[in-house]
Amino acid sequence: MKRLRGVKTIICVINISLMKKALLISGLLAVSGVAAQAFEEPKTYPGASFQGISPNGNYLASSVFGTVVIYDLTTGVAHEYVGNEYGDPNYTEGLGNYLSNDGVVLGSTSSNSNASYWQNGEWLSLDTEGVVGVSNLANGITPDGARICGSLGIAPISVEHDQTMLSPVYWDRQADGTYGKYTALPYPTLDFTDRAPQYVTANWISDDGKTIGGQIVDCAGFVCVPIVYLQDEKGDWSYKILLKDLFYPEDVTIPPYPGDGPSYPSAESFMDEEEKAAYDKAYQDYVDSGYDWELYPNEADFLNEEHKAAFEAALAEKFAEWQAASDKFYEAYYQVIDNAPAFDFNDVRLSADGKTYYSNASVEDNSDPFAWPPASTYTPWLINIADDAVTTLDFGKSMRIASVPNDEVIFTFNGVGTLPMEGYVIKDGTCTDIQDWLGSFSPELKEWLDENMLHEIESYDWESGEFTSEDMFVTGMPIASADLNTVALWNDCPWGMDYAYGYVFNLSAYSGVKDVVSAGKNTVAFDANGNLTVDGELTALYLYDLSGRCVLSAQAPSGSVQCNLPSGVYIVKGCTATGSFSAKIAK
Repeated sequence: MKRLRGVKTIICVINISLMKKALLISGLLAVSGVAAQAFEEPKTYPGASFQGISPNGNYLASSVFGTVVIYDLTTGVAHEYVGNEYGDPNYTEGLGNYLSNDGVVLGSTSSNSNASYWQNGEWLSLDTEGVVGVSNLANGITPDGARICGSLGIAPISVEHDQTMLSPVYWDRQADGTYGKYTALPYPTLDFTDRAPQYVTANWISDDGKTIGGQIVDCAGFVCVPIVYLQDEKGDWSYKILLKDLFYPEDVTIPPYPGDGPSYPSAESFMDEEEKAAYDKAYQDYVDSGYDWELYPNEADFLNEEHKAAFEAALAEKFAEWQAASDKFYEAYYQVIDNAPAFDFNDVRLSADGKTYYSNASVEDNSDPFAWPPASTYTPWLINIADDAVTTLDFGKSMRIASVPNDEVIFTFNGVGTLPMEGYVIKDGTCTDIQDWLGSFSPELKEWLDENMLHEIESYDWESGEFTSEDMFVTGMPIASADLNTVALWNDCPWGMDYAYGYVFNLSAYSGVKDVVSAGKNTVAFDANGNLTVDGELTALYLYDLSGRCVLSAQAPSGSVQCNLPSGVYIVKGCTATGSFSAKIAK
């Protein structure tokens, strides 16, 4: 990974320190007087391709070949909408954080991408009045469902004209529970080449709805520039182009685009009266023939040698002028794109607080000149929206961000189509294989993972012409709720006939989770008001969420300790004069 101006690169080797930490915590769970819960197996979903999860973990969505399935994990009900991959209906999910905590799911029910949302078993349309394009997208929604962001088609999809075809908007929920008219967001009307961008999108929205992330796709459709839309305290919106020094460098001047080709002179302008009359007669004969293409007259064929030479010289001059201008334009154009990160189209995420923009930059791997399509290596980029500071996560392998549950943990994977698809957990600069991280929650879960996610995979060796088999962990792309209590995985099922295969882990169900933690004469429990009650002689008390983040600390606690935390599973550590104890505790 090249080092860029203002870019901090973290280079790590994959290790199991995170797993060791979690195993250490799990190893401290042997406390007296509490029976362990029975092991609950993760749920498997053949054919499921989990692409989205609500922040509270109550809803999941799968999308495969025009079919969307919405899973309500609180009731166990799956709402399936079967599409026709060749026509309508055609169901797709939104392109961002498209599930709310109260069960609103964004997507489309048409191959023409109509901006729609699902709620209480029904697909409903968002306002798109006055829009002339055919691609209208509902992409991101706040956890409380109050605001939706998306993109509307303001011009028909076409490559014939330089025009912006998608623009960013949002919808607010009204008092009656429906969503009102869309509000247009401000956006740049020119790209870094001073042409109309193809698309300006709005994909992801922060928890408070005041920061929206999207992209500016340049006129040629090759460069995706990160952009955020910001709402101030007065309610006014502005936009900020991120990494502007990379995409709009001050030391590069891009000349005007010369067009797709030269504007050639007409051969008719070089004709004399006799030549013009002969051409007009030939053209009339073509019309009288019923437009027989074989009779179509070529203007240049009616020029004498002197006039044809002048015409061809004019053609050559116009082409030379255009070629020179084109060379200057593309020299500057490629100077920009060769030194800027290559983000994929619609590859946009925001942190819940709207302070960090996440994307993945690709570098083409040309080590195999015969590979088609050429392989690409991906590296996650974390962009601080306030000051444009960038951190790239380089762990010596290609990986892409799959989910950012909270500001402590990032889930990544090695990409669809990779054999095998593998998921990873990144925390505190450490990358851990997802199966090691999951297995740290209980010995029974680790055993289940070894039995169910380790497969014998057959592959073909093109050099030897033989089939080979190898045992591989096939975990896939991970997504998780904000508290990490619910983790979902999907992979492309290389061991069987399914296109996809999904898993759902309820981490709060695994061994060591207790309502009351007791160790000697010390007891810690959640009361009916959600506060911690402490009975005993503790010198200190600490509470951690499942990502390892300390969410509460108290010195010499006794009685009731105020604890304003959401429901879930936490790790409590109590310190005494002679030692300490730790255990998982459920609120």
